Amino acid sequence: MDKLDQLKSWKKLDVYLNNTFEILESPQIKQTELQRLSNQKPLLDWEDKLEDGLDQYTKNNCENAQRILDKLIKKLNNYQALDLDAKIKLFKNAVLEFNALNESLDGSFIETGEREDLCNILDNIADAVDIDLQEFEDGIAMEWRAW
Repeated sequence: MDKLDQLKSWKKLDVYLNNTFEILESPQIKQTELQRLSNQKPLLDWEDKLEDGLDQYTKNNCENAQRILDKLIKKLNNYQALDLDAKIKLFKNAVLEFNALNESLDGSFIETGEREDLCNILDNIADAVDIDLQEFEDGIAMEWRAW
């Protein structure tokens, strides 16, 4: 019972119950899903495959791939102002850039595991900018990808 009496006399509780408290904005800014995806830099992790003898996953190649993704996300940052066709065109351009990067590396950069990773990443980005993935039978990249 003493604990209940202590709680009842707690000044912060009185302030709350009397509606005399002030809600302050948290210093922590909530990240949007798009910002979170941008901060992850997932394609840089592909460089770890160098340890397995896969020479195509150099730091430079992985950074080039990540730049394509970063550029897409940057262009989508104000996605509310873009119509669906504009968003889809941005994805198409990014996929075509990935095709060119892969082709420049003799088609060995985006193999089965990487293809699945990249498709999932692109689908997550599409979802974050309100693209209905149900409209795309096998993901947003399927129509244009050559990998």
